[in-house]
Amino acid sequence: MSEYLKKLVDDRQAAYHAAKAKMDEAAAESRSLSAEEREFVDRTFAELDEKRATIDTLIEAEKRERDIAESMRGLEDVARPVEARTVAAETDADILRSLLMGERRAHTFNFEKRDLARTTSNAPVPTSFSDAVIDQARLVGPMLDPSVVTVLNTASGEDLVLPSLASWSTAGFEAEAATIDESDPGFGKTTLKAYKYAFIVQVSQEFLADSNIDVIGFLGQQAGNAIGYAVNDKLTLGTATVEPNGIATAAAAGVTGGTATSTMGTGGFTADNLIDLVYSLDGAARRLPGFGVMANGSSIGAMRKLKTSSGDYVFVPSIQPGTPDSILGYSLIENPALASVGSGARSVLAGHFPSYYVRTVGGIDVARSDDFAFNTGQVTLRFQIRVDGNLPQTSHVKRFTGGTA
Repeated sequence: MSEYLKKLVDDRQAAYHAAKAKMDEAAAESRSLSAEEREFVDRTFAELDEKRATIDTLIEAEKRERDIAESMRGLEDVARPVEARTVAAETDADILRSLLMGERRAHTFNFEKRDLARTTSNAPVPTSFSDAVIDQARLVGPMLDPSVVTVLNTASGEDLVLPSLASWSTAGFEAEAATIDESDPGFGKTTLKAYKYAFIVQVSQEFLADSNIDVIGFLGQQAGNAIGYAVNDKLTLGTATVEPNGIATAAAAGVTGGTATSTMGTGGFTADNLIDLVYSLDGAARRLPGFGVMANGSSIGAMRKLKTSSGDYVFVPSIQPGTPDSILGYSLIENPALASVGSGARSVLAGHFPSYYVRTVGGIDVARSDDFAFNTGQVTLRFQIRVDGNLPQTSHVKRFTGGTA
């Protein structure tokens, strides 16, 4: 780890303890934070988020440098005959440029990791376009992130049926030589479809003439933002009609807040509510890898100030770069699509999030048209992705619902 990265981690920890000291002081004096103290705490938490984003970026950059160095290890002294000519493999950047220049009309960028692959000239191949899009989409929301949910990719879009366990077999006491009762498990099924999300972007001829532009970076960011926001929203809040069954919709009822208006306003949660929500799930689900708590930014901000009856904060910042902060000892995942605190709002989820299945089809389809905006001298590109999602085992994720005043 670089010295700068270590300093960022240390600074983040120091800032958190400074804010914690302010809140502890107010709690010890049995009073609310003053306006000046609240401003300090809020500003400090905002700085914590900024430092966390910087830390994650630096970690990814260091990992990429290590991967490239590893891929080139042992090749320093390889002889390359002057007369030998090799044809480099076509990269995603080459394919995109051929689309932009009209040399081909459409292409599907498959979901595959090519960061460490090599061309025949032993040069590392840049990140594939589909990965550039999905990496950007994961920054927008967590519902396409395979480290959070289970992502399945299929070559074609016919219905995908997933089995689920509806009920368990049960055992009972049986007398000697008595007939043993039959108890078969009950099975259900969940069908994942392939709903299309798409948008178009227009690129000027002047843009195409500049061969120094990072095509994958620019278009990957545009597509990642557009696809990320739309898909994450439906995978979170979709109603399962002509769209995915969002995780907040599919989750089972866990805890409903009280009727009193809290410091967060109507529909707010307490530390006890969060504890009850986590422990409303079966112990077997809590022990599964990937169990965590999910909320949007404003709800997480409120969680940071909550204490248990014993005076412990429910929020604990991560001191290990690359790992998420935690609530009550469980990973905390930010999802901007979840509702903010409010009456009847499903503002917090707790559960085993890999139990939510996301199905993608093929990859990201890109097609070009020279005719759509011919009179403005622009090339039109159409991006589309097909995706669905559902929670076959609904008991594995539960929700907090805000109470009414």
